[in-house]
Amino acid sequence: RQQPAGDATAGSRVVLPASQVIPLADDAELEEVEGPAAQAPRCPSFLEEGKRIAMILLGDLRFQAKYRTQIQSLRCFADRHGYELRILIGNEYAVCKPYADYFFRKHCTVAEWLETQNENLVAAIVDADVVAAVLERGLEKWANHPADVQLYQRCLLPEIMAGNYMVRNTAFARKFLRDWAKYNFEMPKGFSSSDNGAIHLVVQETVQAVDFPKCKKLYKGLDKPVTDL
Repeated sequence: RQQPAGDATAGSRVVLPASQVIPLADDAELEEVEGPAAQAPRCPSFLEEGKRIAMILLGDLRFQAKYRTQIQSLRCFADRHGYELRILIGNEYAVCKPYADYFFRKHCTVAEWLETQNENLVAAIVDADVVAAVLERGLEKWANHPADVQLYQRCLLPEIMAGNYMVRNTAFARKFLRDWAKYNFEMPKGFSSSDNGAIHLVVQETVQAVDFPKCKKLYKGLDKPVTDL
């Protein structure tokens, strides 16, 4: 991901111990939709439950201009499936302006925007430079999952991705995003990969991982630049 140019300021929940948390296979407990239904504009059962899907992008005007082709592909994808596409700038909410790192401000902005929406919303937050390559497959498979927050792992190495994720509009999800954003004020002196480094700590703290304090100490001790890792 790339920092937008010209941005100077830029119900109950059960938390399990990390020892009880295991990776979920791609298709575990998620029913595959086969045949013509897979290409239907919207999943009928999803609509019957009164849910709606919105795709959220963040980027200032220069960023939007630079990635207009990618954004147009996402707009085509959203139109095809009947999703709302909302583009936020990052300066909509005063409470988020103290976040100088734009990526942390992104999560604050999403949390604040969710506060203004109905609770039936499922939001897919997508980096603005993402290209929609498979227009036929919608997001219902993931939006129907009961998790409040869905993250995914990078394919090349065991790293949680920060740019794209899905959240239900719940108090748990909004708190998760705000806790993530607050790492703007905890970044170490050295390179920490912004929100992509911080998400690993947020997940550990959320699931009450036993070694979280050790990992947090290592994070705070980072003091090398990106050219000397």
